[in-house]
Amino acid sequence: MKKENNKKIDDTFLAEWIAGQMKDEELIAKVGEIDFKKYQQLKHSIAGLQVVDPDMSVTYNLVRERIAQKNQRNVTASSPIYKYLSIAAILLLFIGLYQFFVFSNEAVTVNGEQRQLTLPDQSLVFLNAHSTVRYPGLFQFNRKIRLEGEAFFDVRKGSKFTVITPQGAVEVLGTKFNVNVQSDFFEVICYEGKVKVAVADQSQILTKGIAVRFTGNKVMNWEAESTDRPDWLEGETSFTQLQLKHVIEKFKQQFNCEVSLPSTVAEKEITGSFSHKNIEVALKSICFPLRLQYKFDRSGNVIIYE
Repeated sequence: MKKENNKKIDDTFLAEWIAGQMKDEELIAKVGEIDFKKYQQLKHSIAGLQVVDPDMSVTYNLVRERIAQKNQRNVTASSPIYKYLSIAAILLLFIGLYQFFVFSNEAVTVNGEQRQLTLPDQSLVFLNAHSTVRYPGLFQFNRKIRLEGEAFFDVRKGSKFTVITPQGAVEVLGTKFNVNVQSDFFEVICYEGKVKVAVADQSQILTKGIAVRFTGNKVMNWEAESTDRPDWLEGETSFTQLQLKHVIEKFKQQFNCEVSLPSTVAEKEITGSFSHKNIEVALKSICFPLRLQYKFDRSGNVIIYE
């Protein structure tokens, strides 16, 4: 039978454990009780050391100095202490890389909820309902965000800031813009400065007041309202020549209900807005311009009909 401390060590999952991404029981199952105690000692030795620089060679040297001061004695390359010092340095390198590249921080909103988030570089993100953003631990060195749903960004000037979505990406240096992404829909409105929008092999530069929408093979540009932030931050969703099915999707997210919509009208385009305060008023704003009717079923869900 193999001894516990002869089990193969995977530096990646050890880094996850030190970073708090793995429970003690999970690590014990992988390395055994004996090695687990040794790694606990290492974790305590490097406690308080912060990875503040993306230069991983700096991190490595900081770890070596920290543990050398802890032991206050000479070690050789063949000694157990040197072995575990080297492993500790490798672990911190992995943690640094993990924090730099992995989108481990997350903010989520549910239907009917909005949320403001301050990023480590002091940029602001305002999440609309039913949306998610993720960003890396070392965000100040790797200003990338993954977005699902809709968000308004007030970006502080600095290195390139990129919003990545399932439909395309937006790149800026410092500006204000809104991104709205659904399964077959991608829209960006620039409120200040300049942004670059890239979808597949297409790209556009947007300046203040210019918007772009990608739906399938169709690309549409228009001039947005002359404000410095989107209407949804003030409790109202506005839309310009938007297919009814996408308007209804936003309605569902704000009022947390299901909607039955006839396929014959789903792709009709509509320009207008609806308030988030009253569901009846909102439905009238959406349905009446298209001469549609609505009613509620026993569960409180909406049925739209011609």
